[in-house]
Amino acid sequence: RRTSVTALEYGTSFEGFDLTAITGLTTFDRDFVLDFDGSPLPLGVTEMDVGDRTISQEVRLTSTSEGSLKWVVGLNAFNQDTDADFNLGAMSTDRHTEIDQIGAAAYGFAEYALADRLRVGAGLRVDHISSDAWQSFTSPLAKLRYEGSDSSTTVLPKLTLAYDLSDSTLVHASYARGYMPAGYNYGFANSADSLTYAAEYSWSAEIGVKQEFANGATLNLAAFHTTVKDKQITETIPGAAQYISNAGEAESYGIEAELTAPLGAGWEIAANAGWQRARATSFRTTSMDLTTGTLVPVDWSGNSLPMAPETTWGLAVAHQGEVWRAQLSLNGSGSYWFDPGNTVKQEGFVTVDAEVSRKLGNGELTLWAKNLFDEEYYSAAASTIRGVVVEDGSPRTFGVNWKMTW
Repeated sequence: RRTSVTALEYGTSFEGFDLTAITGLTTFDRDFVLDFDGSPLPLGVTEMDVGDRTISQEVRLTSTSEGSLKWVVGLNAFNQDTDADFNLGAMSTDRHTEIDQIGAAAYGFAEYALADRLRVGAGLRVDHISSDAWQSFTSPLAKLRYEGSDSSTTVLPKLTLAYDLSDSTLVHASYARGYMPAGYNYGFANSADSLTYAAEYSWSAEIGVKQEFANGATLNLAAFHTTVKDKQITETIPGAAQYISNAGEAESYGIEAELTAPLGAGWEIAANAGWQRARATSFRTTSMDLTTGTLVPVDWSGNSLPMAPETTWGLAVAHQGEVWRAQLSLNGSGSYWFDPGNTVKQEGFVTVDAEVSRKLGNGELTLWAKNLFDEEYYSAAASTIRGVVVEDGSPRTFGVNWKMTW
């Protein structure tokens, strides 16, 4: 994998509001060669080569004046191009896919103080995305070319409520609509219908409390409930191909807690924990039949959603000085399923991350490490005729960041 995220941010202030402009360029490339079934049998390999380029521009205005009304408005636009080659050598199939997407959004949010302790907020985001894709499919039995496209405008409202029980206790609630755009299956398709999958829509409600203590510690507690229509479910099939389909409906709910507390002399401790229950309430789709190599109808209603652990937690100790800063953190995950059929499971695991930074003039140099103790876990897994084939999670990784402001 080779990834670059480059952003140029410009900000200036006017009377009553700030202007922020962010120009972004993101590149992503991934290549792999994978033994098809993970066995000594000479069944061939899977080869993939994906290249993605995205350029985006955002302009945002944020109010700064004192008063009962606070607001933000903005515009965002992007252009994304994706090329993907996917070859299943064992099945002698080759797919080449090209995807072009453009999108634009206008958004705004305003919060008004009805009283000294009561604030209400309302926001709206209008998203428009247009995309076109085509795929060529070559096998010993056929040579096909098919296309897909999608153009949609989505309205995403949001409502918020905040009430100060005291100077140190805040109760808040929100209700909002969200979505994931439609997309294309570049790894496993053989027709226009199987190439595309539809957008996913959700409604999310949250209620919580924020508490500040005299010693500077803060505690956040929140409960949430989300219902999803046309849930996008990813299924990994033999050969490391991924196929995304739409579930009928899904539901998730849970609680989250976060605590930060100063320890003195620049030291701070932070802890978080979460519990959720995520289920497909109605999920009738198709799945790969390993005995025949074809897609067959299945009903996975009531199953746990893939890649959704019931428990997560974290613990971090950090030190902030005038020149140096450092942090050591533990990140824990409970067990979860890799597949919507709930047959392949990842057991719980813990990773350790660390970083240390030093200011140098107008810049800051950071040395970081992810998965410091090289914890073994899997990022993907799939059932095959010869057993379960897995892909290792990210190993111990070191890096250096340089940040400069002017």
